[in-house]
Amino acid sequence: MMNILGCLDIPSRGQFFIDGIDVRTLDEAALSHIRNRKIGFVFQSYNLIPRTTASMNVELPMLYANVSARERRRRAAAALELVGLAGPQPPLSKRMSGGQQQRVASLERS
Repeated sequence: MMNILGCLDIPSRGQFFIDGIDVRTLDEAALSHIRNRKIGFVFQSYNLIPRTTASMNVELPMLYANVSARERRRRAAAALELVGLAGPQPPLSKRMSGGQQQRVASLERS
């Protein structure tokens, strides 16, 4: 059910509308746009990409939203500064403590 509500899966029957549009009629690009703009998930695990930096994890949703590279870097740096994770060499996600991962994950969704 959560996958259907999050537009990750399409219902096999019945109808599911978001803003008056039946999601079964949407292609993958339109579903991705809805997930990016209208739906937020709160995960029990942090779902960071382990082999990337904190900054890259924060930038990823902005990449999907077509934010320019320069603006993504600026916003990510400012956000990481707010949670005490700024620095010249941001750590890889797999090397961060649980608390650091949690702070990065919260930035991805803001």
